[in-house]
Amino acid sequence: VYLFGANTRAFPQALETVKYNLGPISVTNVQLTILGVSIFLMVALQFIVQKTKMGKAMRAVSTDPEAAQLMGINVDNVISFTFVLGSSLAGAAGVLVGIYYNSISPLMGVTPGLKAFVAAVFGGIGIIPGAMVGGYVIGIIETLVSAYGGSMFKDAVVYLILIIILIIIFIVIFIVIFIVIFIVIFIVISIVVSIVVFIVVFVALVAFVVKVVFSAVSRHQSRRRQRS
Repeated sequence: VYLFGANTRAFPQALETVKYNLGPISVTNVQLTILGVSIFLMVALQFIVQKTKMGKAMRAVSTDPEAAQLMGINVDNVISFTFVLGSSLAGAAGVLVGIYYNSISPLMGVTPGLKAFVAAVFGGIGIIPGAMVGGYVIGIIETLVSAYGGSMFKDAVVYLILIIILIIIFIVIFIVIFIVIFIVIFIVISIVVSIVVFIVVFVALVAFVVKVVFSAVSRHQSRRRQRS
């Protein structure tokens, strides 16, 4: 912003647009390029996170930084690498968006960033392929909404999806908490009832034993009196 200003600038057209018609569906080479590059970046990110030593360190630091540091992992280097990796992916996404819209601006990533968060929630936070699938699902929903004349409401539909997902998550969490509380209360009541039953049975048994002993002593004393 300070170096180039906040105005929208034209992005160089790196690819000449060619349209392909597949029946009722029409796609361009730019769209296919964006699809292929995004899949490649997703696979590369999945490989880095799951298969490399730095990816394992990233997962360890995200789980427990202190334990990871005790295991010899340089937490600062992992955090720096994570920022570099995320910034590189954001830069690649910016280039793809610039190729598609032929323009760039300082705030061009705000709306896609919010939609990326919705896609991550929809596909599962922490699941890289799931987040990508969520992004494609959201893109298909936006396209369908625009095709049926609701292009002005396509962003609202995405945010509505986020609200619905969060409500569902809240309901599921509430149900799980309710079930856990119910189970805990049931276990506590069962333990208390068992203790009470044990005490009652123990007291009744002690009373019965005392009664038997007392009656035996009484009979013994009465026999001694009769003999005497």
